[in-house]
Parts: sequence; structure tokens; C-alpha cells
Amino acid sequence: MVKDKTLLVGVDDSDSSIRSISYVAEMVGARENFHIVLFHILPPIPPELLEFGGAEDPAIEQKLDETIKNEQAEWVEHAKKTAEPVIENAKTILYQAGVLPAMLTTMFSPSIHRPDIVRELIEA
Repeated sequence: MVKDKTLLVGVDDSDSSIRSISYVAEMVGARENFHIVLFHILPPIPPELLEFGGAEDPAIEQKLDETIKNEQAEWVEHAKKTAEPVIENAKTILYQAGVLPAMLTTMFSPSIHRPDIVRELIEA
């Protein structure tokens, strides 16, 4: 059994990104032994959503921590939705070349400066 080859393609709204996707589409086409990971880096989370002043009361501190985590999650979801047209355009180019939906995975990263980013990409 031949193991699938995985291609990681960075996707953004640049012309270079479109050229990369088009090249991958041309090279892979309808071949079935490939898996393509579309990888998009989200903008940095705004500083005001990274920290809060804290509180002396542990109950208030916990509530503030939960609130900021919820706000961060909402911000990330909004950023993903904002990037969706870029991802959909990349998928369309690949589909038109014969790439099947099952051959694609989409990954988002809120920041490239994470120490675990390489491991995440390899495991994708």
C-alpha cells in the first residue's frame, strides 16, 4: 500500500498564494495518493484580549479569566470567518483540477510564533 504524500500550502489573499495553489492543482490533479493541507495564519490576537488586570478575589479572577478566554475564542472564530473566502477560492481551484474534497484539510494558526507549530503541521 502506497502511503499518501502530504503537501502543505500556505494560503492568503496574495497573488503568490494563488500561483502556489494553481501549481499544486496542476501537479496533483486527480491523483489519489495525495493529501493537501491548506494552512492560513490568522492575524495576531489583539493585546487587549491577551491579558487583563487581574483581581485579588479568586472568584472574580476566575470569572475574568473565563471572560477573556471566551472573547479570544470569539475573536479567532471571527478571524476564521473573515479568511473563509480565501480558503474557498483555494478549494475551488483545487476542485476544478480534480482534487477531491476528502483530499483536503484546512488548518488555521493564530500565530506563527508558537513552539508547537511544527509538530502540529507534521501531524496534520
